[in-house]
Amino acid sequence: MQANIHPFEKYPFDLKKLPADIRSAVEHFEFYTTSQAIAKSIAAGNLSDSNTLLCWAYFTWIDAMELQTGAEILSSGESALKIIGEILEKEPDHKPSLKLQKYIQDEIKKVHKANKWYDKFHDIPVEKLSLEEAEDFALFLSDCANDEKFKEKEYRLWQRLYNEKPDVRVEERTGRQYYGFKFYYLCRVASVLWRDLGRFEEARPLLWQVINWPSVKDAELYSYNTSNAIEFLLLEAVGKRDEAEFIRLTGLMVSKFGEINEYRRSAGKGELTLIIRENPAGKILEYALEIGNLENIRTIMDHFFAGKVVFIRDAKIKKNMEKARALIS
Repeated sequence: MQANIHPFEKYPFDLKKLPADIRSAVEHFEFYTTSQAIAKSIAAGNLSDSNTLLCWAYFTWIDAMELQTGAEILSSGESALKIIGEILEKEPDHKPSLKLQKYIQDEIKKVHKANKWYDKFHDIPVEKLSLEEAEDFALFLSDCANDEKFKEKEYRLWQRLYNEKPDVRVEERTGRQYYGFKFYYLCRVASVLWRDLGRFEEARPLLWQVINWPSVKDAELYSYNTSNAIEFLLLEAVGKRDEAEFIRLTGLMVSKFGEINEYRRSAGKGELTLIIRENPAGKILEYALEIGNLENIRTIMDHFFAGKVVFIRDAKIKKNMEKARALIS
């Protein structure tokens, strides 16, 4: 699971006020293991304070992010809401709990809505939908559904849009021109094939099409898709322990963002920041340290971990960052 699993910029609970064993479980997060460890500690210590219970509810919800299927969201969501209910019974105005409660309730509503949309459209062949309906349905499935049946439908919808929808649209009322649709739809097709359906060999040439797209003007509009495509291939290189490809792709990531920012400067725009999320960034840094190529480590630290690009919670990643800084200082 490569998506950002944390819904808020900061934890809704106070990490420093947790018992030491629960704080350790949070800092060394693992799906299911962390929530179970918290539950055991709460039961053993007969703990009932709102901060600890909210921590338990939070990581019970986070378990749904491993697979991100509708079934997991409903199951983990209902369990988390039950815990939050215990807090609100004692403290009805507990704002952090109310915030998490609303977020989870909204995500559960999306799953129910996705099921209704699927029931409405799944029997209709993709080619029978209007292009407007196809795009609305594809966007909705992208945002709200992760079950394989939804993703197969989403893939075919994006593919049809890539094949049939014009690359440029002019708004009749204002005459404003919108462009880059072919690039955007190709990004969507490749991402769903690789990330959601695991059809790697089908997706691979499409990812390279995204990376090597000839129009920087298009790529600049959707720069995240360029970094996302390279990220998929980087993580594959990590899994295969392919040092040469890993180092090549790291350089390519920086190079492509350099091209995008050069275009933006020439167009009078501000530069974009390369953003790699915590989970994949941690894996990339760990493998770079394993290889031990100092220039590669420097590139990763300078570009993948620059400033506030990545919000790091994981204790292991923080230690690796310290180790990397010591090596290149």
